[in-house]
Amino acid sequence: MARRSEGLSERHLKIMEFLARFQEQTGYSPSIRQIGDSIGVKSTSLIDYYLNQLQQMNFIERDEHVSRSIRVVKPLAAITQRATEVVRSAVSAIEDMLRVPVVGRIVASAPIPVPASDLNYFDAESGVDIARSMLPAKEKVSDLFALEVSGDSMIDAMINDGDLVIMKKAQDARNG
Repeated sequence: MARRSEGLSERHLKIMEFLARFQEQTGYSPSIRQIGDSIGVKSTSLIDYYLNQLQQMNFIERDEHVSRSIRVVKPLAAITQRATEVVRSAVSAIEDMLRVPVVGRIVASAPIPVPASDLNYFDAESGVDIARSMLPAKEKVSDLFALEVSGDSMIDAMINDGDLVIMKKAQDARNG
């Protein structure tokens, strides 16, 4: 199996913290069910899946044929350092969010007449949050707006009825 290098997920961290704490308190490793109970997962096969990943990443060692044979290889300090990195990354991602106003609908079906009304479908507060990293580097945020798709003629392009599409104000229409 290929070795994972992207690091630990939140569940991996919870399992590692539980293993270290349990072994420190009892002197032996917990059962698969005890690990599952500690993180709120009933499926023993899912716990085994996470343990296999932790073993591949060299965080633990175990003999799959011996009960309670899990041994923590990397110290908890390395794990908590990774948890801190995950939290910092999440905070950075939240700070990278920007709000794009939803200004109306776009029809993705047979043309329909525009209803005669002075009322907007969306209020001035309607918007969608997107990550800045999803946009080209030089994109001006003030030129962006969102429209709700009505209809299903764009499903081949994976644009479904009710989806929001981000658009850019432009003076000229160009293909692409």
